[in-house]
Amino acid sequence: MPLPAAEPSGPSTTLFDVTVVDNETGPPFYVDAEPLTAGEDDAWATQRLTIVSEWHTPIAVVIPPSEFVLDSRQVSLPSKGEVKKGELTVLQSGASLPLLLELKPRLPDGPAPGVYQIDVPITYWRNVDPVVGPTGPPENTLILQISYDILDARTASAIRAFCEQAVDGAADLTEIDQERLNRGLDIIEAAASELPQQRGEELLAEIAVLRPRLEIWFGPDPGHSGFSTGPVIAIINHLCHTSLHGTSVQA
Repeated sequence: MPLPAAEPSGPSTTLFDVTVVDNETGPPFYVDAEPLTAGEDDAWATQRLTIVSEWHTPIAVVIPPSEFVLDSRQVSLPSKGEVKKGELTVLQSGASLPLLLELKPRLPDGPAPGVYQIDVPITYWRNVDPVVGPTGPPENTLILQISYDILDARTASAIRAFCEQAVDGAADLTEIDQERLNRGLDIIEAAASELPQQRGEELLAEIAVLRPRLEIWFGPDPGHSGFSTGPVIAIINHLCHTSLHGTSVQA
């Protein structure tokens, strides 16, 4: 019996992207994000972020509120974070700070399939006294914009079938070898037939751009050409929870 398109799947199949909003100088830390896991009590899901200092002297950060509401009545609109005062922590160089986000639904059945967005602010200071902490106003506030793509069960099943084939092909796109690159694209292109139409078309469009560039680069006169497998790899990383790195060359 086919699954109805609107039947939601679990948190483990939710796709997400993390982007930095309006930060020109770059923060003195980086952030790792783990996949979603099922929540407890009234949380639908949780996601662990880790803030890691890469500054040579102590820094201070204020972690944001940890509870965010995914409003099932307004799919594709930004969710509303609960406003709470964060806690200040001083980090030595290389030290890390965990942050566990709790995603709560408006309705008891959980959020409907769709795209939700939350903003996670992280305020910071550089070069602080490790004992006293910061004494002046913060240097800046980094905004992590996290987009959650909650899948319906049918879409989740299709993406899972795609990934079972495509990840092996994507591994070939990390090499500068014509035979392996073409073989990888063939595998990914065939696997794309498993995807829902819009997602498959996005991937096939990137492959269509890449193929002629490969032909020129590996041809007798590459000239000023070049190619990058990054756009194709980025789609697969997003869909399959992988962290592969693409390859690129320029003449």
